Amino acid sequence: MDGLDVLLLTTVGKQSGLSRCVPLPYFRDGERYLLVGSYGGNARSPAWVANVAANPTVQVQRGAKRWTTRAYVAAGAERERLWADITREFPRYAVYQTKTPRQIPVIVLE
Repeated sequence: MDGLDVLLLTTVGKQSGLSRCVPLPYFRDGERYLLVGSYGGNARSPAWVANVAANPTVQVQRGAKRWTTRAYVAAGAERERLWADITREFPRYAVYQTKTPRQIPVIVLE
């Protein structure tokens, strides 16, 4: 995915209650993993973001390593700091933000 490292995120569907797995590029903030709900600058967030908000316990796989963790949507000053770091590393996300009126969410995996 554009040269970025990828992990597999499995969430529980907000409406269906079924497990949903999606490959996503990730960034790091110390020991935490960061995901971006850009959807390419689409007017709405990807479904996995709503799934995380409704059911924050998620499964993560990176390579052969798998674990369960808690995910949340970053807000306020934390989101702004993380967004600045992410867009400095991968400027395309800043371009995506110009395509949509919504604030692109940053999801933190603790």
